[in-house]
Amino acid sequence: MKKILFIAALLCIVTTIKAQDFFSDFSRDVARLAVRHTEAQVSDLLFEHYGVPRRTLNHLYNSYNRNWGEVAISLEICRELNIPLSRVYNSYDRHRGRGWGEIAKDLGVKPGSPEFHRMKKHFSDRDTYWSNTFRDYDRNRDSKVAYRGRRVLDGRLYSDFDNVKYSSDRSKHEKDKEYHGKPMKENHNKNHSEKHNRRK
Repeated sequence: MKKILFIAALLCIVTTIKAQDFFSDFSRDVARLAVRHTEAQVSDLLFEHYGVPRRTLNHLYNSYNRNWGEVAISLEICRELNIPLSRVYNSYDRHRGRGWGEIAKDLGVKPGSPEFHRMKKHFSDRDTYWSNTFRDYDRNRDSKVAYRGRRVLDGRLYSDFDNVKYSSDRSKHEKDKEYHGKPMKENHNKNHSEKHNRRK
């Protein structure tokens, strides 16, 4: 019995590692393709492909440690699962360093499920698509090459992303303002008034 449980546990681990592979492969491959281009060039390509505003793309780029591969995979997952981009990012933030297979699992993609196999095929196809897109872009420097396989995201899926404050994007000054700015002064004035009233 123990042997059967051990084999089952081992199979679960192997399946999870395989799940990790195709997600992480896609992210790594897009990052490798993007590194030979400027931020503006990659932003233009992603804008032409997903229809996400450049401002949001640049916000994503900074949030994902300046890695275009992480940006691309988050947009693909957002679109495929039809979930808000902020939810994908929050899962990424919670599982930072544990890989996209773990993030996908957290977002409801169970290893071995039909959805898992669909996404495996999807990311294999997208990997080839982005390799061809970057190759074509290198030939003529026209970002509209992404139009050939355009997969525009519903604006409602990413509209909330810029409204969320992420710790990686906020300066120390902004954080300090939260603790030493107006809200703290209001509390101080309130406490001062209470003391003053007690004296009366």
